[in-house]
Amino acid sequence: MIKWHTPLALLLTLFIMACSAGDEELCGNGVLDESEQCDGNLFQDGLTCASLGYSGGTLSCQDSCHFTVVSCGSTMAPGSACNCSTDCEGNDANPGICVSGVCMTSAGEACAEAGSTQGCSEGSRCWGLEGADTGICWPDCDSYTCAGTCDDDGSCVPDTNTSCDGTCSDYCGGSGSGGSTSGPCSPENPTGDCPTGQVCVEGACENFECDDTILEPNETLSGAANLPTSTTTGMQICTGDKDWFKLTPSTPNKLYMVGVESSQGSGNLVFSMHDAQGDTHTNTEIISSFYHSENTPGPLNVEMQGIVGANGAASHWFQVAGSAGALNNYTLVSRQVDWQDGPSCTAEFSASDCAAISSGYHDSSKMLQFPVGHAADTYIGSGVYFDNALSMSNFGAPVQTPSSRNWARRELIMAVRYAVNAVQNAFPGTAPLGMGDISMPDGTTPEGHPNGTHYSGANIDIAYYIRPEFHGLHGNLAYRHVCCEASLSDWGCVDTSTSSSNYGTCVTGSEDTHIADIPRNALFMAKLASTGRIRVIGVEAKIDALLDAEFDNLVEQGIITTTERSKVKNVIVTANDHGSWIWHFNHMHVSFLSDTSKEGPRGVQGPVPNVPADEQIQMVREFYNNLISAQPYRLP
Repeated sequence: MIKWHTPLALLLTLFIMACSAGDEELCGNGVLDESEQCDGNLFQDGLTCASLGYSGGTLSCQDSCHFTVVSCGSTMAPGSACNCSTDCEGNDANPGICVSGVCMTSAGEACAEAGSTQGCSEGSRCWGLEGADTGICWPDCDSYTCAGTCDDDGSCVPDTNTSCDGTCSDYCGGSGSGGSTSGPCSPENPTGDCPTGQVCVEGACENFECDDTILEPNETLSGAANLPTSTTTGMQICTGDKDWFKLTPSTPNKLYMVGVESSQGSGNLVFSMHDAQGDTHTNTEIISSFYHSENTPGPLNVEMQGIVGANGAASHWFQVAGSAGALNNYTLVSRQVDWQDGPSCTAEFSASDCAAISSGYHDSSKMLQFPVGHAADTYIGSGVYFDNALSMSNFGAPVQTPSSRNWARRELIMAVRYAVNAVQNAFPGTAPLGMGDISMPDGTTPEGHPNGTHYSGANIDIAYYIRPEFHGLHGNLAYRHVCCEASLSDWGCVDTSTSSSNYGTCVTGSEDTHIADIPRNALFMAKLASTGRIRVIGVEAKIDALLDAEFDNLVEQGIITTTERSKVKNVIVTANDHGSWIWHFNHMHVSFLSDTSKEGPRGVQGPVPNVPADEQIQMVREFYNNLISAQPYRLP
C-alpha cells in the first residue's frame, strides 16, 4: 500500500482537479468555481495552512487560481514528509533539508563519529549520507513522527514510499521530479521531465487526463487482469489507482520478462511481484540515484522483473502503482525469452548472447533480469531471493533490492543457478541463497560500490551460505556479515579501523566465531569456477584457509573433481592476497570475464578488470572509508 502522509498529496489532488477545460475563463472572476482551488481571497472549504499541516499563517492565491503556502507560518518537523528542503524546519546551525522525502537537518560539518549527537539538535543523531559533504542529523523515531520507516538504530529513514523533488533539494538522488535527470521534455527528449500534473507525450508536456479503460477493472489482486502475452500500450495510473495483473508462468524453457515503460520524469511508478496472499516477492523502482554518482545516469524509463517458466507453476501477481501518489501513462511490457539451464551457456546459446557482447563491445540489449525463485522452478525451486540486509532492521519486514539493479548476462544467471542446483543436490533442504547487486540497465555499476566493479552485467554480489543453526530470522541473507553471530546492524566483529592491518575484514579471531557454512560455500564456488568463465571470486579473508581446506575435502569425498578444485583455487582472492579485496565480510563478489575468452586469467586480479590491482587499493579504501558512518539504507 502506498503511504503518503503529507500536505503534498492534497496539493497534487487539488492541482489535478484544477486542470480542466475552461479554467482560463473562470479564474479571476471573483467567484469560487468548482474546478478552482481559490479565486482572490476565496478558498475551497477547509483549505487552510493548518489543514495542510502547518501550524499557522495564511494561504495565498496565485493568478492561476492555485494556492501557495509561501505565507504559511511554519515548516515541517524532522521526520515529516517533504518535497523540498524549504518544507523542513531548521535553524542557522542545523538548516532543514529534505532527504528522499523525509525532513532532516544538516549537521553543518562531518560527524564526530557515527551515531553521535554532537552537532545535532536534541532528538536527532549524526550519520553520513552518500554524496553529502556534511553529516546529516537523522531524526530519532522516539522523538518524532516518522513518514518513512524506522531502522534498527531507531532512526527515521526514507523508504520506497517517500520521494522528493531534485530541483529543490540536493538529497533526492538527482534533479527533477522523482529524481530524474533526463532533462526537460522536448522532441529531442521525448521521455523528459514535465511540471507536476503533466506528462511528456511525443516530446511535449500535456496535462494528464485520465482515460484508464484498458484491461480495467484491475484495482485489486482478486480483480487482477490476466497479463497479456505481448506488450500493451496506452496504460495509465490515475489518482488513487493501482493496476494488478496475473501471470501463470507455465511454459518450460522460457524466461518471462514483465515490466513497465514510462516517462519517469512525469511520475515515478513502482512495479512489484506478489504471491496469492499479496506478500511482495520482489519489487522494482528506478531513480537516478541508483546509478553511480561518478557516471551519467542511464535509462530511467524501464522497470522489469523475470521468472522462469515451469509446468504446474503457481500464479504470480504484478502491481503497478505511483510512488507518493504519482500519476503517469505507461506501457505494459510482456515477453518470453528462450531459456535453458546447465553448466555451459555456449552449449545452448551463442557466445555473444551469453556474454551480452556485440561486435566486441557490451550490448545492454542482450542483458536479462535475474529471475526470482519459485516453488515450481524445476532446477532450483525457490533457491534464490533478493532481500537486502543493509536495508532491513533486525526484526523488521523483508526489504527487497530493487530489480533495476539486477540486470545480468545470461551466462552469469546460468552459472549461479547451476551452482545453487549443485548445492541443493549435495545438501538436501538447503535454504534459499540471497542475491545482491549486479548491474544497472545500461550495464554500469550501481551506487554503493566502487565504480567499475559491477560492469556489463558480469559481476554479482552473493550472500554466503550461513550455518543452519545461525539462520534465525534471516537465513542466507545478502549483505549479512558472517564474522560472528550478531544482529544485522551490529558490526562489532568487523574491523572498521582505518589504521588497522585488518581494516575492512572480520576481526582477528573470526576464524573461530564465523557463521559461514564452509562446505556449502566451497561447493558453490567450485561449481561456479567450473563453468570456465569466472575471472575472480572475492571472499572474506578470515575464511580463506577454511575454504581452501574444504576444497580438498570435497575432492576426497568425490563431490568435486581435481580439475574443479584447481579452477576454483585459481580464481579465489581475498584481502590476504591484495588490499583491493577488503569489505567482503558480508558477500562474495563473483566476476566474469569481460570478453568471450574460454578461461580466466592467472595471478591476482583486482575488482576492476584491465586496471593494475595496485592502482585500485587507494580507490577502494577511500570509497569504503566514506561508507563507514553512512546509514545502512543507503548502502545497497
